[in-house]
Amino acid sequence: MSASFATPDRANVQGLILRGYTHPFSCHLLFSFSTGAKSADTKSFFNDLYPKVQNSLDWGTNKPVSMLNIGLTFNGLSLLNIVAQNDLINFPASYRQGPWSGGSQASLADVFDPDSTPSGWWNGNGDAVNASLHCVIHAYALTNNDLTTLVNFITTSATKNGLKEILPLAPTNSGGRLYQSIVYNDQNKIHFGYTDGISEPSLSIPGTAGLPTAEDYSNFLIGYANSSISEPGPFDTSTSGVFAKDGCYNAFRIIYQDVYNFNNFIKDQAKKFADTLSYLGLSEPELEEWFAAKLCGRWRNGSPLMLNPLKPGNDVTPGTGEGFGYTELSDPTLPNADIPSGARCPFSAHTRVANPRNQALDSSEGSNGPPRILRRGMPYGPTFEGTTRDDVDRGLIGLFLCGNLSGQFEKIYGWMNYNNFSDPPVYGIKHPPQDALLGNRKAVLSPNFPGLTLDFTIPLEGNSSVPSITVTLPSLLKTRGTAYCLLPGMASIAKMAGRS
Repeated sequence: MSASFATPDRANVQGLILRGYTHPFSCHLLFSFSTGAKSADTKSFFNDLYPKVQNSLDWGTNKPVSMLNIGLTFNGLSLLNIVAQNDLINFPASYRQGPWSGGSQASLADVFDPDSTPSGWWNGNGDAVNASLHCVIHAYALTNNDLTTLVNFITTSATKNGLKEILPLAPTNSGGRLYQSIVYNDQNKIHFGYTDGISEPSLSIPGTAGLPTAEDYSNFLIGYANSSISEPGPFDTSTSGVFAKDGCYNAFRIIYQDVYNFNNFIKDQAKKFADTLSYLGLSEPELEEWFAAKLCGRWRNGSPLMLNPLKPGNDVTPGTGEGFGYTELSDPTLPNADIPSGARCPFSAHTRVANPRNQALDSSEGSNGPPRILRRGMPYGPTFEGTTRDDVDRGLIGLFLCGNLSGQFEKIYGWMNYNNFSDPPVYGIKHPPQDALLGNRKAVLSPNFPGLTLDFTIPLEGNSSVPSITVTLPSLLKTRGTAYCLLPGMASIAKMAGRS
């Protein structure tokens, strides 16, 4: 592998790739190009939007009041006539075939859940939308009024140029659009009450740590495969490679969160195990928080269990309090070979599955450590209030950014559904568990995950008489829709707009 590398021009990279926005208002708009769309129509649409597309340059103290970014599905890209038709095959199969394909569903397993299957995505219009969804516009603003102005600008241009807006939700939910919401009066919270966005890869220049690492920008931006582990593609001089340069893939995923079921689950476990856990000296509400932390691997304020095993800590500022890992014992004679880290953070806790850090991985997973992805998530739908189930749709708008959809996003999602990525005794081979929060419980029906168990074991630190407790994980999520998009570089968006 060559040690040479080039530094990307931040002015050519869309902003949401290299920086997490803090704008509290956003809307994520889905569009279909008209049947037999003329290139002049799409060029006019993208030309209207181009001045508002945000790149990755530092905006300093002049934060834009509103801005947008653009993603293209493979079907949409194919209609633009910018990439030569015989070069389209150079794009990765996962992007070309879409998240509903058999290859992607081998990891995602949505197809095994009647409430999440791709044919039911996008408010029940799944198959038709999967085929006709061509672009996603991500709009951000500092105020609700600014967002309304921007959304109106985008939709007016779309109508003028023959694009059709696709409404991903039922019309009773914000008119069917995906608007970001603020839950629990905190823009950093998601519906299950957790603080989101604590640990993100801090993208580095390839070679600065010696060998390539999973956090090098070359694993996320297309065109730097000579110094990359994931080798984002296409990496060539064809029209596909030129168009994709400095772009990034986005697994755009809409996930319903069953807050009622989640709340009841942690309440029920706190009552059920109150006597067993009495040695902790926690009240019943505190036990509920303890269970929530064990499911996630973090307390709901974001502090990690590894550093704060009994109560939430204060080390929740992004970039701080993250200096920890997961070290395992490897003695197979131990009934629960989970000391020291497993006693604090269960092996199937969500944050541990999504990023096992220094945990030993199965040899089949390679020698470069766990893959990383960039997450740009935000809730949609109103805060759940009360104690009775309602029929309101609420959940997570997930933007999972990577350079290799199958090697990064789908690999991690496969781990969430089937925790067999570490050697025994870290995980058992016969009955692998699932991610405690994001696992697709209907994956037990998938032949891809033999022997899967829905049991979640929580080792008990400091309790010699009861080494662990086990709970059965409930179904907490439903997939509302997924699209694989390319976030092109600014130069390619200029071509889409007819400006070059």
